[in-house]
Amino acid sequence: MTGVLTGALGVALAAAERPSFLAPPRLHGDAPWLAGPLAGLWPRLTHTVGSLRWDLTLTLLAMTACWLLAVATAPRMRLPAVFTAAGLSVLVLTLAPPFSLTDTFNYLHYGRMQPLFGLNPYTALPVQAAADPAYAYSTWHHLPSPYGPLFTLFTETLAPFSLATAYWILKAVVGVAALAVAALTAALARALGRDAARAVAFVALNPLVLVYGVGGVHNDVLFMALLLGGALLMVHRREVLGGSAWAAAAAVKLTAGLAIPILVAGSGRRGRTVAGVAAGGAAMLLMTWLAFHGHLPNDDDQARLVASLSLPNLLGLAAGHGGLDAQVRGELDVALVLLTIGLVIWTWKTRDWVTATAWGLALLVLTLGWAMPWYVLWVLPFAALSRRAGPRAIAIALSVFLLAIWAPATAPALHRLGARPGATAVGRDNARFLHKLLR
Repeated sequence: MTGVLTGALGVALAAAERPSFLAPPRLHGDAPWLAGPLAGLWPRLTHTVGSLRWDLTLTLLAMTACWLLAVATAPRMRLPAVFTAAGLSVLVLTLAPPFSLTDTFNYLHYGRMQPLFGLNPYTALPVQAAADPAYAYSTWHHLPSPYGPLFTLFTETLAPFSLATAYWILKAVVGVAALAVAALTAALARALGRDAARAVAFVALNPLVLVYGVGGVHNDVLFMALLLGGALLMVHRREVLGGSAWAAAAAVKLTAGLAIPILVAGSGRRGRTVAGVAAGGAAMLLMTWLAFHGHLPNDDDQARLVASLSLPNLLGLAAGHGGLDAQVRGELDVALVLLTIGLVIWTWKTRDWVTATAWGLALLVLTLGWAMPWYVLWVLPFAALSRRAGPRAIAIALSVFLLAIWAPATAPALHRLGARPGATAVGRDNARFLHKLLR
């Protein structure tokens, strides 16, 4: 646990020290409020980009080894000790600039488009609100918002504040939500007869969740808190409220929608659960109609994005398609639907919603052409709570794979070796589509 915390502190200090690839928004404008209170505490940090990439990669590898050791030995520790280590790690990364990507300001910019410029973020392009200060720090300039209406409504409540204030409020909310995910995991572990300390260590000390998820200020912790909160309500026979929470989770991020049929199939009183989902879904649709005139997130364009080292792209290369093209994407979508239906049927018979949800969300991550490292959070809580070893094994394998393909030193190392998975006709088409949305 000390190793994970030390690694998190090192990453936070490095990102805060000076503008670099560690915190891309700082390359767009290095305002003091963006650097945060940790700025200037590591003046001897290397200025060599290549060395910094390898230092960070080795740090993430060391944190992963420490995470696995912490999970293995967590039953010897008391839950407060595990939670303290996770909480301190979340704190230092919350105080640092956004790590690795610019999604923080994409969130804020979409949330400011309608209140400040009268532009519906689901139909207008961010470039149409280029006068807003958040625009300079954002990247998806030609992509209508892919984020859920409930989350967008939340970011709209931040529009009256200055950009700096809204930025820190968002970071604080994400940090609190990450701790809520840890607390809900512990509560579910106790309710289901699992070891709470081990479950919390498995979820909250994972370096991808901490560095990329919390450090990157991503909204996945928000929908996972709602998904786990709904599951806890279901376990305590509050199915209507639990189902409504799941509908709210899907309104934050559509990903939750895949888990809902599995969770419903495993609930003790399915009728009440369905009623809760229906009531929550109706409320979310009404909210979407009133707030955004019924327009829904632009998930179609986001689903077309491809990372050259993603598993679907590598499968497309191996199959001779030159990467993830429309045919391979369609086949993977069909496979995901069929396997999810199979998991729903299996859960209906066994009531083992924990295991089935872990597998379903793992399959979703594996079939995405744009799978980000923090997406492992979707799998971790349910894998930690399962009585079966398979979900934990796939969660660990997924963590290692996502770390391997997204570690800062990976792409330059492959380039030097002559391995260029995106250098095909399909790869160039995918890259052109990505750059079209970013320009």
